[in-house]
Amino acid sequence: MPAKNFPVGEPVKIEEGMGVREIASELRVKGYIKSRSLFKLIVIVAGKARDLKAGEYYFDEPLSVIDIARKISNGAHGIPSVKITIPEGFNLDGIAQLFEKHGMFRAEDFYAAAGKPGASNLALADFSSASDILREKPSGASLEGYLFPDTYFFYKNDSPESAVRKMLENFNKKISEDLRREVRESGKNFYEILTLASLLEEEAFEDEDRRIIAGILWKRIEAGMPLQVDAKVQTG
Repeated sequence: MPAKNFPVGEPVKIEEGMGVREIASELRVKGYIKSRSLFKLIVIVAGKARDLKAGEYYFDEPLSVIDIARKISNGAHGIPSVKITIPEGFNLDGIAQLFEKHGMFRAEDFYAAAGKPGASNLALADFSSASDILREKPSGASLEGYLFPDTYFFYKNDSPESAVRKMLENFNKKISEDLRREVRESGKNFYEILTLASLLEEEAFEDEDRRIIAGILWKRIEAGMPLQVDAKVQTG
């Protein structure tokens, strides 16, 4: 049976690294379950102790402790998802407008997380754990060029910071060791390369030209192909 006064519609967050005991305690404190011991027993007997997935969970109806354990082990968050495709050639302004158009959050809130080209961006969140290549990005520089164009599924209640982190993690996965080595040997770093790509896109007069220019870089990264960076090219 579901717990009495089950908090329907109130999300519960399971953090990365939380074990069965911590998750059981969080669910008990939030009122989702009546017994921590029963939750732990069900999870352990089912062999799911290592399968519990981090995330924010939303239950739209009262659930039994067995159903809750099943949803958390399956990563069934229950929160409506939003499919957003970031086209090649889109800058931060275009991405911000996409999020606003899909009802995720305001463009200004996105800028607060990802920065805005030309602004000081002194209060940006630290995303270094999402992508190690951010170490090369100057303090105060925006994330222009770092948000990989792809199709993403976001949760409707994702924060701008969460959405940005997901895109950065995707970008980091696309950068193979061969590409990293090539960049090092070119005498440039990823920040300089991405800045150059952004400058080239700005020089394109038509949207289609911008997409083609951006596609050259992104498709090479995705396929693990050489970037063919000319170390003599100056970004000004």
